[in-house]
Amino acid sequence: MWSSERLRWLVPLGLLATATGCGFQASSTIKLPQSVQSIYIDSADRYSAFYREFNQTMRQRGIELSPSPTDADAVLRIYRDETGQRVTSVSAQNKPRQFEVYYVVNYAVLINGDAALERRTVTALRSYSYDETQVLGKALEEESLRQALAEDLVGRVIRRMGTLTADTS
Repeated sequence: MWSSERLRWLVPLGLLATATGCGFQASSTIKLPQSVQSIYIDSADRYSAFYREFNQTMRQRGIELSPSPTDADAVLRIYRDETGQRVTSVSAQNKPRQFEVYYVVNYAVLINGDAALERRTVTALRSYSYDETQVLGKALEEESLRQALAEDLVGRVIRRMGTLTADTS
């Protein structure tokens, strides 16, 4: 029989598996202009979830990541890479019941020093319920949602960069 202690851990783990299983998977073919063979990521935060996910996705798809903007064919300039959470509902006892996790990235793409994609902002958010008796599980759920949001934003940026084929070739 299932004990309440076992269920206490299985429910958050099940939610974690569900949240990570529904994340965006980038297309295996990234279509960039013929002139773009390498990309430099210009970001103040090289440890953010968005930066790591974008870097990993480019490498998996065979796009060279340049160590310097002068050696790159294109530059992804990240002006804002911010994530956080906010309370969206409280109980009658004024305790948080629901949170919203958000992720905002403001970026531009430069080719040969010119803006190939003008500065734009992409935003993603998801809500989750909070239970103070399951703090550890909810912390894992929040981190899982944050990673899924980063994956979603990377997918959007890549799809937008894919439009460069028609714009700059």
